[in-house]
Amino acid sequence: MREHEHGTNNRISQWALDDALLFACRAGWEFFVQILISAGADVDTRSPAGFSPLMVAAEEGNAHVVRLLLSNGAHAQHTNLAGETALKVALYRGHLECAKILLEEDNVAEENLERLARYLARAGRPEALKLLASHCNDEVSSQILLMPAVMSGDTEIVQSLLDRGADINMPSFDGDTALVAAVKYLRELRLINMVIFLVINGAQAKQVLKLFLLW
Repeated sequence: MREHEHGTNNRISQWALDDALLFACRAGWEFFVQILISAGADVDTRSPAGFSPLMVAAEEGNAHVVRLLLSNGAHAQHTNLAGETALKVALYRGHLECAKILLEEDNVAEENLERLARYLARAGRPEALKLLASHCNDEVSSQILLMPAVMSGDTEIVQSLLDRGADINMPSFDGDTALVAAVKYLRELRLINMVIFLVINGAQAKQVLKLFLLW
């Protein structure tokens, strides 16, 4: 009986530590976060919604806690029940300092990079998209981000990607070039300035003539 009670108490104690860690991360109490980790709290524990301490800290913009958790082995690639990583949570919430720290730790896979960039473009988060683009230092990742950047309507981001080697005339996975996509959504997303920018920068206009004729 005592052994059973001892085991139950241990489980309760671990739950209490982990729950307190989630609360401290949300509150931004760096000192208590460190105490709880030292006492045995799990840095990758989850809330009922699947939020880890790292996601909770990122959601609240507690950059110092994000850095502390990472230094104690928290995994940046874990996702919550909605499929969001701590990086996605930070970018969507506009907590760019947290996102910068997480980008240093989390090399975003190519298939996730485009999904994340499109998500930010649709959500109207140009500053977050700009930060993500600033960490793409090769032609492949720059090309992946080109279409979401075009759809965001931000010519500055598009220019930065072209400067890093993105091909303005390379079709995306659905067969559209950047200019075709911009023309398709010209009225819906008010991309007239983007269309002009792309043409000035060498986008081939032959493919879009049919679209104009259909209007």
